[in-house]
Order: sequence, then structure tokens, then C-alpha cells
Amino acid sequence: MGCVTMRLVKTVCAVGLTVLPLVSAVMLSAVTAADPQPPRLRSRPPQLPWDRLVTDAFFEDAFTTLEGDRPDFSSLPKPSAGGQPGTPAAAAAAAGDGFSWSAITSGETLIDEIKDRASGLAEAIATPAAFKGGGYRDCRTEFTAIATMFGVIAAYDGDVRWQEEAAAARDLFARAGFNCKAGSDQTYNEAKARADDIQSMIQGSRLDRQPDNEDVVWSDVAARTPLMSRLEMADKALAELTSSASAFRADAEVILHEAEIVAVLTQVLQEPELDDFDDETYREYAGEMAAAAAALRAAVLQSRYDEATTAVGRLKQSCDTCHGDYR
Repeated sequence: MGCVTMRLVKTVCAVGLTVLPLVSAVMLSAVTAADPQPPRLRSRPPQLPWDRLVTDAFFEDAFTTLEGDRPDFSSLPKPSAGGQPGTPAAAAAAAGDGFSWSAITSGETLIDEIKDRASGLAEAIATPAAFKGGGYRDCRTEFTAIATMFGVIAAYDGDVRWQEEAAAARDLFARAGFNCKAGSDQTYNEAKARADDIQSMIQGSRLDRQPDNEDVVWSDVAARTPLMSRLEMADKALAELTSSASAFRADAEVILHEAEIVAVLTQVLQEPELDDFDDETYREYAGEMAAAAAALRAAVLQSRYDEATTAVGRLKQSCDTCHGDYR
């Protein structure tokens, strides 16, 4: 009896050792099946010949069904840089004016310039004595630059902050800039009020007024002298910011900002009705400044220091020559 029992135990053990690998394989298959790989979907090959429900839906030669002359697509106006059909830039191109502000500056640069110039007003209007002692000249430059940026925003071919109220702001700050030709109690009070207005706008308040003109008249917005003062500021800053490769890398955003502002101001300086806008030599100077600003902008975007210094040199030379002849 003992022998029989021992043989039975051995048999059971042998069967267990045989079945265990099979059970493990089955369990592994179950786990794998729980997380199957997604099947690769393939299109069924077409069954030829085509059914008549398919073939009757197409023309054998679509051109035989067309009527009239073929349109001349080459005669259609092309949208300017940055402009898609239906945008102000495309409308300008269709009207024969292919210029697009977005081709030379970003909306962020315009907004940042307004904020920078607004902060520059604080010292000039700190006291009536500071204003009358020369601060009024600084206010003239700052307000004119602010008005110019709002003028560009009003015409910008893209979404920019303050766009709906830009025309009204343009006219309001332009007036303050023109009135700051002299330091008086009246112009001081106006400068203080306009400085409060721009700070309120920066903080989120709306400017509750209507523009004097719906369409921009640049001779009513900016004068050449304060715009050239802003260009001189850019010229000095760019010389310092590109004095070394390390400075160029560290201040690339500031250099890009100044390059785009120079491009904007040189464009405005050539607008009709501004001083000497129809003078061929003057326009050559402005064109060279614009080209140098564009080259500097491209050099910054591509992180090319040598090209940036060359562009800054061109810009300084053209600025110095223009300022000497047309101050």
C-alpha cells in the first residue's frame, strides 16, 4: 500500500511539472491579449470594373462642361507681406499701396515703445521748474513718439492692443507733443494730464473720446525734429548694445526693438506732407536708414553679430549725414 501511494505522489508531481509551463504560457497570452497592439488599417483595393453608381458621378473630361473664358489669375492683386485676403494689408495691396506695417515691426514692439516713452515722461514733468527748465523738450519727443506709435497701431495689419482707440489716442498725444514746443504753466498742465491718460491706458482703462480725423494725416501727428531726437536715442543705444558679441547676445531683444522703431520712424518721415518728403536726397537718406534697420533686424533674428555691427555702422552714417543736412 505504501508503494502504491508513493507512485501516485510521483505521478501527480510529474503531471504538475508538465502542466505548469503550459499554465504560465496561457496566463502570459491572456495578459498580452489584454493590451493588444492597434491593428494597421489598410484600404481595400478597388474592385474593378467600377460600379455605374461611381462612374456616373464623374465627367470623362470636366473641361468640356465649362462655359465662358478662362480667368486670368495673373492679373489679380497679390497680398503684401504679412497680409492675407480680407486683411487691411490685402486691401492696401488691392488699392495699389503694397506697404504693410507688419513687414517692419511687430505689434509687441509698438506697445512696448509706448510704455517706454510713457515712463520717460516722469522726470520731465516732476515739477513745473523741471518742465520749464528743459523737460518740455523731452515731453515733446516722448509725446510725439507715443502719438506715432498709436498712428501705426490704428493702421496696423494685424491684431494689436488699443487698436479700437488708437486713432483717438494718436490725435490726443500728437496735440500734446506739438504744444510742448515751449515750457509754460499751460503746457505743463496739459503734459501732466496726458501723462495721466497714458498711464491709465497702460493700466487697462479705455480712452473715452473720438478721433479728430478717422484717416491719419501724418503732418498733424508728428514733426521731424522730435522724431529725429528719438532716432538719435536709438543710434546711441544700438552703438552700446552691439559694442561686443556678448552684449549683442545678452540684449538681442532690445536691439530688435530699436531696429524696428528705426524702421517705423524712417517710414513715417517719408509720409506725404512731412517736411521735405518730396526731396529726392532726403528720401535717399531715409531709404538707406530703412535698409540698414531691416538688415539689423534680420541679423538679430539670425543671431549674426558681424552683420549686426555692419548694419549699425550703416545706420549711424546715414543718421549723421541726414541730421547734418535736415535737422
